[in-house]
Amino acid sequence: MRLFIVIAVFCCVLLTPRFAQASDRTWRDTSNIGRDALVIAALGTPLVQEDWQGALQASGSVGAATLVSLGLKDIFPETRVTSVNVV
Repeated sequence: MRLFIVIAVFCCVLLTPRFAQASDRTWRDTSNIGRDALVIAALGTPLVQEDWQGALQASGSVGAATLVSLGLKDIFPETRVTSVNVV
């Protein structure tokens, strides 16, 4: 496990200058990858450890967060100058 952490930190250090020159789309893609990795880790860790109660709780948390965020997006639609839903 320690070797994995060392490799992950090393890769992040190598990629840091590249991210400094990133466009908005690159940052969006990077944040999406980070979000997905956290969800996979939250669901995968209890499953690997055969902690079924923990996996059930993680699934409930992910489901609740998804419902809340989608509900807020419906309640407060995104408005931008370049968007079609500009008032």
